[in-house]
Amino acid sequence: MTRCVRLACAVALLVTVLAENGHATPIAITNANFQTGTAGQDVGELSYWDSNTGATDQYNPYEFNGGNVWYVSANPTTDPANGGPGCCGIQGEHLGYIYNQGSDVSLSQTLSATLQASTTYTLTVDVGARNGAYTGNTFGGALIELYAGSTEIGSATFGRSSQTVGTFVEDTLTVDSSGVDSGLIGQALQIQLHTAGTGSTDFQNVSLDATADGPSALPEPASIALLLSGLFGLRLIRRRMG
Repeated sequence: MTRCVRLACAVALLVTVLAENGHATPIAITNANFQTGTAGQDVGELSYWDSNTGATDQYNPYEFNGGNVWYVSANPTTDPANGGPGCCGIQGEHLGYIYNQGSDVSLSQTLSATLQASTTYTLTVDVGARNGAYTGNTFGGALIELYAGSTEIGSATFGRSSQTVGTFVEDTLTVDSSGVDSGLIGQALQIQLHTAGTGSTDFQNVSLDATADGPSALPEPASIALLLSGLFGLRLIRRRMG
């Protein structure tokens, strides 16, 4: 093995060790894409998500009122359940929704995961802007929140004027637990989805990732041993090349 190859192997080892630390870990969300429930042609009962009103649920935009209502070209012909190609950025066949409500109304889910110290959480959700074809269905924007127990630890608002109707946009909230009351560590995480004002908003593809930072992101003992071994190897190579 040549000196250059040895050096490349040692550097690759160091890069691998460093890359294994501080990576994002997905947190389980049940029915994250709002596909599970009893929705038929129009609306039905949404599973695993809680609501504080009857104006939230899931629906099939391809079939609702014959299709082509709130998303152009979302109709029975393009419905994936009928062998169609899908359309408009809709993932799957159903969407979760809040219908013609203010920001006090929510879709929420309490997770089995708990708030951890020195961890950054990234919550993302695809938000759909209805085209307002019917009265009361003006796009309401989106307010997404993350809770630890009953305490809000982060929120982000996305206005109605910044999104084209009939489209989906990924909205993101980032929360660093280092800035949160330490008494909340160990409390169950909860996701809440709202409209940002008054109107209707569709949701899909919810995800939550956790990334350890600070002392929690230090390598495990085995990784430290590999790192020291790599450094020692580099030192030997430098001596021989010198």
